[in-house]
Amino acid sequence: MILWGPPGSGKTTLARAIGRTHPVIFRELSAVNAGVREVRELVQQTQGSIRPLLLFLDEVHRFNKTQQDILLPLIEAGRIIFIGATTENPSFALTSALLSRCELIRLTGFDETTLSAILETSLRSLEETMPKDEQEALIQRAQGDARSLLRTLEHYLSLREEGLTTHSFLTQQGHVHYDRAGDQHFDSISAFIKSMRSGDTNSALYYGLRMIEAGEDPLYVLRRMVIFASEDIGNAQPQALMIANQALEAYKFLGLPEGKIAISQAICFLSTAPKSRASYDALRKTEQYLKVHPNIPIPNKLKNSSSGDSLPDTAEAERSTAQLKNQQFYMPTNAGYESKLLK
Repeated sequence: MILWGPPGSGKTTLARAIGRTHPVIFRELSAVNAGVREVRELVQQTQGSIRPLLLFLDEVHRFNKTQQDILLPLIEAGRIIFIGATTENPSFALTSALLSRCELIRLTGFDETTLSAILETSLRSLEETMPKDEQEALIQRAQGDARSLLRTLEHYLSLREEGLTTHSFLTQQGHVHYDRAGDQHFDSISAFIKSMRSGDTNSALYYGLRMIEAGEDPLYVLRRMVIFASEDIGNAQPQALMIANQALEAYKFLGLPEGKIAISQAICFLSTAPKSRASYDALRKTEQYLKVHPNIPIPNKLKNSSSGDSLPDTAEAERSTAQLKNQQFYMPTNAGYESKLLK
Protein backbone atom coordinates (compact mmCIF):
# COMPACT_ATOMS: atom_id res chain seq x y z
CA MET A 1 0.00 0.00 0.00
CA ILE A 2 0.91 3.67 -0.39
CA LEU A 3 0.03 6.00 2.49
CA TRP A 4 -0.44 9.52 1.12
CA GLY A 5 -1.02 12.52 3.33
CA PRO A 6 0.37 15.77 4.75
CA PRO A 7 3.10 15.86 7.41
CA GLY A 8 1.90 14.74 10.81
CA SER A 9 -1.13 12.81 9.53
CA GLY A 10 0.04 9.49 11.01
CA LYS A 11 1.61 7.70 8.02
CA THR A 12 4.67 6.43 9.89
CA THR A 13 2.71 5.64 13.05
CA LEU A 14 0.17 3.62 11.07
CA ALA A 15 2.89 1.67 9.24
CA ARG A 16 4.66 0.89 12.53
CA ALA A 17 1.39 -0.20 14.12
CA ILE A 18 0.79 -2.63 11.24
CA GLY A 19 4.36 -3.93 11.42
CA ARG A 20 4.32 -4.49 15.17
CA THR A 21 0.94 -6.21 15.36
CA HIS A 22 1.40 -8.77 12.59
CA PRO A 23 3.66 -11.85 12.29
CA VAL A 24 6.19 -10.16 10.00
CA ILE A 25 9.78 -8.95 10.06
CA PHE A 26 9.23 -5.19 10.12
CA ARG A 27 11.98 -3.03 8.67
CA GLU A 28 11.88 0.72 8.13
CA LEU A 29 13.88 2.76 5.61
CA SER A 30 13.75 6.35 4.42
CA ALA A 31 14.24 7.06 0.73
CA VAL A 32 16.00 10.26 1.78
CA ASN A 33 19.14 8.39 2.84
CA ALA A 34 18.62 4.82 1.61
CA GLY A 35 18.70 3.34 -1.86
CA VAL A 36 18.27 0.10 -3.78
CA ARG A 37 21.34 -1.44 -2.15
CA GLU A 38 19.82 -1.16 1.33
CA VAL A 39 16.55 -2.70 0.09
CA ARG A 40 18.39 -5.66 -1.46
CA GLU A 41 20.43 -6.19 1.71
CA LEU A 42 17.24 -6.41 3.80
CA VAL A 43 15.76 -8.94 1.37
CA GLN A 44 18.93 -11.09 1.53
CA GLN A 45 19.13 -10.88 5.33
CA THR A 46 15.55 -12.13 5.76
CA GLN A 47 15.64 -14.75 2.99
CA GLY A 48 14.56 -18.15 4.26
CA SER A 49 12.73 -16.76 7.29
CA ILE A 50 9.31 -18.17 8.09
CA ARG A 51 7.97 -14.67 8.63
CA PRO A 52 7.70 -12.40 5.57
CA LEU A 53 9.56 -9.09 5.33
CA LEU A 54 7.36 -6.03 5.68
CA LEU A 55 9.33 -3.10 4.27
CA PHE A 56 8.18 0.40 5.15
CA LEU A 57 9.77 2.96 2.83
CA ASP A 58 9.18 6.51 4.04
CA GLU A 59 9.37 9.43 1.56
CA VAL A 60 9.04 6.90 -1.27
CA HIS A 61 8.69 9.74 -3.80
CA ARG A 62 12.42 10.40 -3.33
CA PHE A 63 13.15 7.18 -5.27
CA ASN A 64 13.59 7.90 -8.98
CA LYS A 65 11.81 5.90 -11.70
CA THR A 66 14.57 3.28 -11.97
CA GLN A 67 14.70 2.77 -8.21
CA GLN A 68 10.91 2.41 -8.05
CA ASP A 69 10.98 -0.14 -10.87
CA ILE A 70 13.43 -2.30 -8.91
CA LEU A 71 10.76 -2.69 -6.20
CA LEU A 72 8.30 -4.22 -8.69
CA PRO A 73 9.70 -7.78 -9.00
CA LEU A 74 10.15 -7.96 -5.20
CA ILE A 75 6.48 -7.09 -4.71
CA GLU A 76 5.34 -9.34 -7.60
CA ALA A 77 7.23 -12.36 -6.28
CA GLY A 78 6.03 -11.81 -2.72
CA ARG A 79 9.57 -11.28 -1.49
CA ILE A 80 8.39 -8.22 0.43
CA ILE A 81 5.17 -6.82 1.79
CA PHE A 82 5.49 -3.18 0.85
CA ILE A 83 4.22 0.01 2.52
CA GLY A 84 5.33 3.36 1.13
CA ALA A 85 4.62 6.80 2.56
CA THR A 86 4.60 10.09 0.70
CA THR A 87 3.51 13.70 1.10
CA GLU A 88 3.52 14.21 -2.68
CA ASN A 89 0.68 13.43 -5.08
CA PRO A 90 1.35 9.79 -6.10
CA SER A 91 -0.04 10.42 -9.59
CA PHE A 92 2.92 12.70 -10.25
CA ALA A 93 5.59 11.38 -7.88
CA LEU A 94 5.25 7.61 -8.37
CA THR A 95 5.33 5.42 -11.46
CA SER A 96 2.10 3.96 -12.76
CA ALA A 97 3.61 0.47 -12.51
CA LEU A 98 4.20 0.85 -8.76
CA LEU A 99 0.80 2.43 -8.20
CA SER A 100 -0.94 -0.42 -10.02
CA ARG A 101 0.53 -2.88 -7.51
CA CYS A 102 -0.41 -0.90 -4.41
CA GLU A 103 -3.55 0.12 -2.61
CA LEU A 104 -3.59 3.91 -2.26
CA ILE A 105 -4.66 5.12 1.19
CA ARG A 106 -5.36 8.87 1.47
CA LEU A 107 -4.79 10.37 4.91
CA THR A 108 -5.82 13.91 5.84
CA GLY A 109 -4.78 16.30 8.58
CA PHE A 110 -6.45 15.71 11.94
CA ASP A 111 -9.51 17.72 12.90
CA GLU A 112 -9.65 19.64 16.17
CA THR A 113 -11.63 16.92 17.96
CA THR A 114 -8.98 14.30 17.18
CA LEU A 115 -6.11 16.63 18.07
CA SER A 116 -7.86 17.35 21.38
CA ALA A 117 -8.05 13.60 22.09
CA ILE A 118 -4.35 13.18 21.23
CA LEU A 119 -3.45 16.08 23.51
CA GLU A 120 -5.53 14.77 26.42
CA THR A 121 -3.99 11.30 26.07
CA SER A 122 -0.49 12.79 26.02
CA LEU A 123 -1.11 14.95 29.07
CA ARG A 124 -2.51 11.94 30.96
CA SER A 125 0.48 9.76 30.10
CA LEU A 126 2.86 12.55 31.17
CA GLU A 127 0.79 13.23 34.32
CA GLU A 128 0.58 16.89 33.33
CA THR A 129 -2.26 19.41 33.24
CA MET A 130 -2.88 22.40 30.98
CA PRO A 131 -5.49 25.19 31.11
CA LYS A 132 -8.32 24.74 28.62
CA ASP A 133 -7.63 28.01 26.79
CA GLU A 134 -3.98 27.04 26.32
CA GLN A 135 -5.04 23.60 25.04
CA GLU A 136 -7.22 25.32 22.44
CA ALA A 137 -4.38 27.64 21.44
CA LEU A 138 -2.05 24.65 21.07
CA ILE A 139 -4.58 22.80 18.89
CA GLN A 140 -5.11 25.86 16.69
CA ARG A 141 -1.36 26.27 16.28
CA ALA A 142 -0.94 22.62 15.18
CA GLN A 143 -3.13 23.12 12.05
CA GLY A 144 -4.03 19.43 11.78
CA ASP A 145 -0.46 18.19 12.29
CA ALA A 146 -0.23 15.75 15.23
CA ARG A 147 3.57 15.74 15.15
CA SER A 148 3.59 19.53 15.41
CA LEU A 149 1.11 19.31 18.29
CA LEU A 150 3.34 16.97 20.29
CA ARG A 151 6.50 18.91 19.49
CA THR A 152 4.88 22.17 20.61
CA LEU A 153 3.57 20.48 23.76
CA GLU A 154 7.10 19.36 24.59
CA HIS A 155 8.40 22.91 24.13
CA TYR A 156 5.51 24.32 26.18
CA LEU A 157 6.22 21.97 29.11
CA SER A 158 9.94 22.75 29.06
CA LEU A 159 9.21 26.51 29.14
CA ARG A 160 6.79 26.05 32.02
CA GLU A 161 9.28 23.92 33.93
CA GLU A 162 11.83 26.73 33.64
CA GLY A 163 9.26 29.22 34.95
CA LEU A 164 9.01 31.12 31.65
CA THR A 165 5.83 32.57 30.16
CA THR A 166 3.99 30.29 27.73
CA HIS A 167 1.12 32.47 26.50
CA SER A 168 3.06 34.41 23.85
CA PHE A 169 4.67 31.20 22.65
CA LEU A 170 1.30 29.50 22.09
CA THR A 171 -0.28 32.49 20.33
CA GLN A 172 2.55 33.30 17.93
CA GLN A 173 1.83 32.64 14.25
CA GLY A 174 2.05 29.03 13.16
CA HIS A 175 3.77 27.71 10.05
CA VAL A 176 1.73 27.81 6.83
CA HIS A 177 1.71 24.42 5.07
CA TYR A 178 2.65 25.17 1.49
CA ASP A 179 4.78 23.92 -1.37
CA ARG A 180 5.43 26.03 -4.44
CA ALA A 181 5.26 23.14 -6.89
CA GLY A 182 3.02 20.52 -5.27
CA ASP A 183 -0.53 19.87 -4.11
CA GLN A 184 -0.66 22.76 -1.65
CA HIS A 185 0.27 25.19 -4.43
CA PHE A 186 -2.37 23.95 -6.88
CA ASP A 187 -5.07 23.47 -4.23
CA SER A 188 -4.48 26.97 -2.85
CA ILE A 189 -4.66 28.76 -6.20
CA SER A 190 -7.75 26.73 -7.10
CA ALA A 191 -9.44 27.74 -3.84
CA PHE A 192 -8.45 31.37 -4.45
CA ILE A 193 -9.90 31.50 -7.97
CA LYS A 194 -13.08 29.60 -7.07
CA SER A 195 -13.68 31.87 -4.08
CA MET A 196 -13.43 34.99 -6.27
CA ARG A 197 -15.63 33.33 -8.89
CA SER A 198 -18.38 32.63 -6.35
CA GLY A 199 -18.11 36.09 -4.80
CA ASP A 200 -16.79 34.76 -1.46
CA THR A 201 -14.55 37.75 -0.74
CA ASN A 202 -13.46 36.64 2.73
CA SER A 203 -12.24 33.27 1.48
CA ALA A 204 -10.57 34.88 -1.54
CA LEU A 205 -8.65 37.27 0.72
CA TYR A 206 -7.65 34.41 3.02
CA TYR A 207 -6.38 32.04 0.33
CA GLY A 208 -4.72 34.76 -1.74
CA LEU A 209 -2.85 36.35 1.16
CA ARG A 210 -2.05 32.96 2.72
CA MET A 211 -0.13 32.00 -0.41
CA ILE A 212 1.89 35.20 -0.20
CA GLU A 213 2.44 34.68 3.55
CA ALA A 214 3.74 31.17 2.80
CA GLY A 215 6.34 32.55 0.40
CA GLU A 216 4.56 32.39 -2.96
CA ASP A 217 5.70 35.01 -5.44
CA PRO A 218 3.03 37.78 -5.31
CA LEU A 219 3.51 38.24 -9.05
CA TYR A 220 2.14 34.73 -9.58
CA VAL A 221 -1.00 35.59 -7.59
CA LEU A 222 -1.35 38.90 -9.44
CA ARG A 223 -0.96 37.26 -12.86
CA ARG A 224 -3.79 34.88 -12.00
CA MET A 225 -5.89 37.88 -10.95
CA VAL A 226 -5.28 39.57 -14.31
CA ILE A 227 -6.35 36.37 -16.08
CA PHE A 228 -9.42 36.12 -13.84
CA ALA A 229 -10.40 39.75 -14.55
CA SER A 230 -10.55 39.04 -18.26
CA GLU A 231 -11.71 35.42 -18.25
CA ASP A 232 -14.35 35.40 -15.48
CA ILE A 233 -15.47 39.05 -15.29
CA GLY A 234 -14.88 40.33 -18.82
CA ASN A 235 -17.21 43.08 -20.00
CA ALA A 236 -19.60 42.64 -17.08
CA GLN A 237 -17.21 45.05 -15.31
CA PRO A 238 -14.66 46.42 -17.83
CA GLN A 239 -12.70 48.16 -15.06
CA ALA A 240 -11.74 44.81 -13.53
CA LEU A 241 -8.87 44.28 -15.97
CA MET A 242 -7.61 47.81 -15.30
CA ILE A 243 -7.82 47.33 -11.51
CA ALA A 244 -5.93 44.02 -11.71
CA ASN A 245 -3.23 45.55 -13.91
CA GLN A 246 -2.95 48.58 -11.64
CA ALA A 247 -2.51 46.29 -8.62
CA LEU A 248 0.25 44.49 -10.53
CA GLU A 249 2.03 47.78 -11.28
CA ALA A 250 1.51 49.02 -7.71
CA TYR A 251 3.13 45.89 -6.30
CA LYS A 252 6.08 46.24 -8.67
CA PHE A 253 6.50 49.84 -7.47
CA LEU A 254 5.91 49.26 -3.74
CA GLY A 255 7.07 45.71 -3.08
CA LEU A 256 6.18 44.03 0.24
CA PRO A 257 4.59 44.63 2.65
CA GLU A 258 2.87 47.76 1.26
CA GLY A 259 2.12 46.04 -2.06
CA LYS A 260 -0.31 43.76 -0.24
CA ILE A 261 -2.63 46.75 0.24
CA ALA A 262 -3.14 47.05 -3.52
CA ILE A 263 -3.46 43.27 -3.83
CA SER A 264 -6.15 43.21 -1.14
CA GLN A 265 -8.06 46.06 -2.81
CA ALA A 266 -7.98 44.25 -6.15
CA ILE A 267 -9.11 40.94 -4.62
CA CYS A 268 -12.10 42.68 -3.04
CA PHE A 269 -13.00 44.37 -6.34
CA LEU A 270 -12.70 41.19 -8.42
CA SER A 271 -14.68 39.11 -5.93
CA THR A 272 -17.59 41.52 -5.72
CA ALA A 273 -17.71 42.35 -9.45
CA PRO A 274 -20.44 40.83 -11.66
CA LYS A 275 -19.14 37.84 -13.61
CA SER A 276 -19.38 36.97 -17.31
CA ARG A 277 -17.34 34.53 -19.37
CA ALA A 278 -18.95 35.70 -22.64
CA SER A 279 -15.80 37.34 -24.01
CA TYR A 280 -13.72 34.30 -23.00
CA ASP A 281 -16.24 31.99 -24.69
CA ALA A 282 -16.08 34.24 -27.77
CA LEU A 283 -12.32 33.70 -27.90
CA ARG A 284 -12.69 29.90 -27.80
CA LYS A 285 -15.51 29.85 -30.38
CA THR A 286 -13.51 32.06 -32.74
CA GLU A 287 -10.43 29.84 -32.34
CA GLN A 288 -12.50 26.76 -33.22
CA TYR A 289 -13.98 28.50 -36.26
CA LEU A 290 -10.50 29.57 -37.39
CA LYS A 291 -9.32 25.96 -37.41
CA VAL A 292 -12.05 25.06 -39.92
CA HIS A 293 -12.02 28.35 -41.90
CA PRO A 294 -8.47 29.73 -41.68
CA ASN A 295 -8.49 31.77 -44.90
CA ILE A 296 -11.79 33.62 -45.37
CA PRO A 297 -11.14 36.34 -48.00
CA ILE A 298 -11.07 39.91 -46.68
CA PRO A 299 -13.74 42.10 -48.38
CA ASN A 300 -12.24 44.86 -50.52
CA LYS A 301 -13.89 47.57 -48.46
CA LEU A 302 -12.03 46.34 -45.37
CA LYS A 303 -8.64 46.15 -47.07
CA ASN A 304 -5.84 48.63 -46.53
CA SER A 305 -5.55 49.31 -50.29
CA SER A 306 -6.57 52.86 -51.27
CA SER A 307 -8.43 51.47 -54.27
CA GLY A 308 -10.07 48.66 -52.32
CA ASP A 309 -13.41 50.43 -51.88
CA SER A 310 -13.86 50.79 -55.64
CA LEU A 311 -13.17 47.14 -56.43
CA PRO A 312 -16.11 44.71 -56.53
CA ASP A 313 -15.81 41.64 -54.29
CA THR A 314 -15.61 38.25 -55.93
CA ALA A 315 -18.49 35.81 -55.53
CA GLU A 316 -16.30 33.73 -53.19
CA ALA A 317 -15.54 36.75 -51.02
CA GLU A 318 -19.23 37.64 -50.83
CA ARG A 319 -20.18 34.11 -49.79
CA SER A 320 -17.43 34.00 -47.15
CA THR A 321 -18.39 37.40 -45.77
CA ALA A 322 -22.03 36.33 -45.48
CA GLN A 323 -20.95 33.12 -43.75
CA LEU A 324 -18.88 35.09 -41.23
CA LYS A 325 -21.75 37.46 -40.50
CA ASN A 326 -23.93 34.49 -39.58
CA GLN A 327 -21.55 33.43 -36.82
CA GLN A 328 -22.29 34.41 -33.21
CA PHE A 329 -18.92 34.32 -31.43
CA TYR A 330 -19.73 36.92 -28.77
CA MET A 331 -23.05 36.83 -26.96
CA PRO A 332 -23.24 39.38 -24.10
CA THR A 333 -25.01 38.38 -20.89
CA ASN A 334 -27.25 40.32 -18.52
CA ALA A 335 -24.39 40.68 -15.98
CA GLY A 336 -23.36 44.23 -15.02
CA TYR A 337 -22.21 46.54 -17.81
CA GLU A 338 -22.54 43.73 -20.35
CA SER A 339 -26.32 44.00 -20.13
CA LYS A 340 -25.97 47.37 -21.93
CA LEU A 341 -23.95 45.69 -24.67
CA LEU A 342 -26.67 43.05 -24.97
CA LYS A 343 -29.28 45.74 -25.63
